[in-house]
Amino acid sequence: MKGVVRIHVEYYGIFRDLAKGVKKETIEVVDRNTIKLRELIDILARKYNSKIKKYVIEGFGEDIKALILVNGTYADLETTIRDGDVVSILPPASGG
Repeated sequence: MKGVVRIHVEYYGIFRDLAKGVKKETIEVVDRNTIKLRELIDILARKYNSKIKKYVIEGFGEDIKALILVNGTYADLETTIRDGDVVSILPPASGG
């Protein structure tokens, strides 16, 4: 039986700006038991800004990618997300 996947999403840096200032939110996906991270990124791109998807998939140039964590662990786009998972979307670390 399929249910609802409730995903807690946290935005940091430029991703918070692209999400119109939202820091945290819960996204609900109905009639599913799990989704792939790639699907969540598509949902967020439709909801807020296609640049979210661009920066996550294509990066920021020079092979610099966004950092995405699921429950505090590095995740790729094929990571399976389950009900109650926390997804954190962060810009790449910078330093000098």
